[in-house]
Amino acid sequence: MRAIKESVVNGISMDTPNAVKYASTVGVLTKYTKDAIEGPKAFAEKREPKYEGR
Repeated sequence: MRAIKESVVNGISMDTPNAVKYASTVGVLTKYTKDAIEGPKAFAEKREPKYEGR
């Protein structure tokens, strides 16, 4: 969540192509965090996710 908020704040001062590129980079970096993996895994296992903030 922090990365998304930071990308919005930083992206406001950028032109659109650079803001999209920046957001895409942040998205790739956050895709493999433990919490990003836990959400879909918990959904597939039909249980509540246990997020750790990582």
